[in-house]
Amino acid sequence: MHLWYLVFSFLLCLGPCFVFSKQNPLDMPMTVDLKDPEYKDGVITTNRGGLIRGKGIRLQAREFTYTKKADSDGDIHKVLAKGDLMLDYFGQIFVGDELEYDFNTKSGFLINGKTSIDIWFIGGKKITFFPDKSFEVLGASLTTSDSSENVEWEMTAERIHLSEDQYLSTKSIKFKFANVPVFWLPSFKSNLKYFSDHPVRYNISWDTGQGPKISMRYRVYSWKNFHVYLRGDYRYKRGPGGALEIDYKSDSKRVSFQSKNYLANDTFYNDDDPNKKRKRFRLQGIYKAKSASNKAEMELIYDRISDKNMPGDFKSDDFELNTAKQTRLLARYIDDFYIAGFNVEPRINSFQGFKQELPTIKMSFKPLRFGQFPLIMENRINVAFLDYVYSDDIKRVPRPVSRALEDFHSVRAETKQEFILPLEFYGVHFTPRGGFNGIIYSKNPQDRSVKQAVFKYGARLQTRFSRSFTRFKHVVIPYVDYTGLSKPSQDSEHVYIFDIQDGFHRLNQLQVGVDNLFYQKKLSSAFAPTFTFDPYALAFLGDQTFHTFIPKAGINFGWSYPSFNIKCHGRWNFNNQVLDIGNVILNYTYNANFALSLEYRHRSKYDWRKDNHDDFIVDVTRSIPNLLDSPMSDGRNTLLARAEIKIAPKWFCQIQTHQGWGRRNQPGYTEAKIDIFTMLSSAWRLRLSFMHTTRADQVGVGLDLINK
Repeated sequence: MHLWYLVFSFLLCLGPCFVFSKQNPLDMPMTVDLKDPEYKDGVITTNRGGLIRGKGIRLQAREFTYTKKADSDGDIHKVLAKGDLMLDYFGQIFVGDELEYDFNTKSGFLINGKTSIDIWFIGGKKITFFPDKSFEVLGASLTTSDSSENVEWEMTAERIHLSEDQYLSTKSIKFKFANVPVFWLPSFKSNLKYFSDHPVRYNISWDTGQGPKISMRYRVYSWKNFHVYLRGDYRYKRGPGGALEIDYKSDSKRVSFQSKNYLANDTFYNDDDPNKKRKRFRLQGIYKAKSASNKAEMELIYDRISDKNMPGDFKSDDFELNTAKQTRLLARYIDDFYIAGFNVEPRINSFQGFKQELPTIKMSFKPLRFGQFPLIMENRINVAFLDYVYSDDIKRVPRPVSRALEDFHSVRAETKQEFILPLEFYGVHFTPRGGFNGIIYSKNPQDRSVKQAVFKYGARLQTRFSRSFTRFKHVVIPYVDYTGLSKPSQDSEHVYIFDIQDGFHRLNQLQVGVDNLFYQKKLSSAFAPTFTFDPYALAFLGDQTFHTFIPKAGINFGWSYPSFNIKCHGRWNFNNQVLDIGNVILNYTYNANFALSLEYRHRSKYDWRKDNHDDFIVDVTRSIPNLLDSPMSDGRNTLLARAEIKIAPKWFCQIQTHQGWGRRNQPGYTEAKIDIFTMLSSAWRLRLSFMHTTRADQVGVGLDLINK
């Protein structure tokens, strides 16, 4: 027993030794380990190599002169090293010809020094170290090449400063390509910790009818969470072009701003006259902010475009923020009892025409419950100043028509109340609902004020059955849903209907369906069934538009597996005996070398163009012959295909096709694009492209520097 006690006590004594052996060498006390040293008057020298370690410093070299003594001027503690020199300075590695360092002042300098940060290699004639752990480089050069030979590009400056946090700042910096100056900036700041991708990207392309084009993209400023990029383009037949990008995100991640802007004299592949120069630009940005309490938030989106073809013609990952050509300011405040919103949507592109909201104020109150009774009330209020503006393209019509399209403005106030009563009896859910919509317009196109009122009512009845089998679980949800609208106080002929929110008509819509959900074991989650099958039928009671009791019936179908996914929606029109909607989407991944996506879209001339295809107010308001003669009737078929194929270890192919047919008074068309990519080296990617459009065929060649 005493022997085990002695062994255990001995191990406890050794524990601190093991812990100390794992200490960071930079945190160890000062040690001097030189080979064959010579000592004289407090100075140790050697030319046989050695190692000096101190707090924050680890130095090795071939020749040392180490001094530690006291004289009339005070304590002297410094080192001079040269030959095969390597310095670990607070975790940053340096190499150079000669180092002089003072341990008392914690400062020094390195002659012909070099270091690296992530992908960056930094060198200069003299590197000076400061007590705050920052350093300064004189005659500086920054590049991503680890060799002084065959440097494709570099940035040079007389002096740069790097802080302990690897923030770089300098003035008068030059960008060189193949040792030729191509760009100059009066000042440059960058956060090298987040500057981990290539600072300069090149692209060389040639397209049929467009001529050769050279592009260079620079990250000219990067400081903390703020980045600025510049891009320069030059096309032989068109001249120069440029772009500016801004990317900012606050430390708290509550505020962000992105902006991408482009300007050039250019055409695009589908221009009627590719030889005509055209000044084109796009200014777009997204600003988002959120309060610390997450109760208040704001979003600003703007997209100023030179022409309506610009977003499609120049769609690129580098220059696309997905603003969808929208310009709006949205602010919202969320309280425990209400949600208040402020929305502004001005028109800044003359080719667009829509309802400008200048502004709209929205208020939605917390649903009110009446004691223990399960009756719930929702209340919403909207007040807006609307400016109705038609597109300039629409205004280029004969004078009698243009008089009917005059711009006008109006104040619109709306209130919505809805009562919901969810009830349950022995597994059967019955939810009646009812409400009121009231709208006041200060004036319509006939310069008269209009008051509109309508009552909404309806109910949903549904239940749920389920059964588990050996390999799957089947859930069945039969339902009946009724939606009704009373006759509005004003006929639709007297109300200006700008969008779907303004149109009302008597409606008695009945939908009957059965949702089927199949959950396969080990493949489905509780929220994502493997297979869905949902048939439904629509009836419009008391309506004069349709001559059949059930004019429409449809099926939603879905099948999801790890390697493929299928979604289908079909709707048959019994009234006109046609397929109104037929949409099929197939996504299939065979393996890492092949993936395919197919999408077929069918729309009959009786399926009206609507923002919401499940809103049938226009179907019962206007007669079928009237709608057939309007732009809302637009029957067509579209087939979209996309494939990605790895045809060789370094060769990839992307194929995109777009086919359309069956549109009224228009011929069918086929468009296709094929891109072949290969890596010529670890940095350069070659792109070969062929594009067939309805107007021309185009061949393109591109060379991109994507990494280094």
